[in-house]
Amino acid sequence: KEYFENSQIFGVDIVNCSHLNEDRIITLRGSQTDLRFLESINTQFGPFDIIIDDGSHVNNDMCKTLDFMLPLLKDGGLYIVEDLHCCYWPEFTKNTSFMDRIKELLDVTNANGKCGLADINNIADDHVYQDKKYGEMTLLEKSIEFIHLYRGIVFIKNINMRNIYDCF
Repeated sequence: KEYFENSQIFGVDIVNCSHLNEDRIITLRGSQTDLRFLESINTQFGPFDIIIDDGSHVNNDMCKTLDFMLPLLKDGGLYIVEDLHCCYWPEFTKNTSFMDRIKELLDVTNANGKCGLADINNIADDHVYQDKKYGEMTLLEKSIEFIHLYRGIVFIKNINMRNIYDCF
């Protein structure tokens, strides 16, 4: 609330947190893995500038939420996941690794070698991309501007999609 002093803040939890509601804060009760619930929040209040996942810390839940919510971010938005140390605790992994998903996204961010200049805004001048021998970039490959990984937290930024479509 203090850090984002000019923002409307929406919080989601599986327990009732309505006692935290005030002028700029709305809390909603639901699960981060209930995709219909997340879609209804996005329809009513989205798209969002920033999404911060500080939910269950169960790796499967984190992956499911990321895969669903990342494309719903506002152009140029940030997706943040904290408490990454839980990704190494057996009680939170259950055969799914959120860190493996982040590693996949790191590959995607570099377009899996499909973009020689590694600069989405200069694709038209990119001989590697123009050769087409590496295949077309997927929407996900085109849409992640950066991933910043720090101890315990990751930041994923969407590229402004209008700039992407201007390139193709």
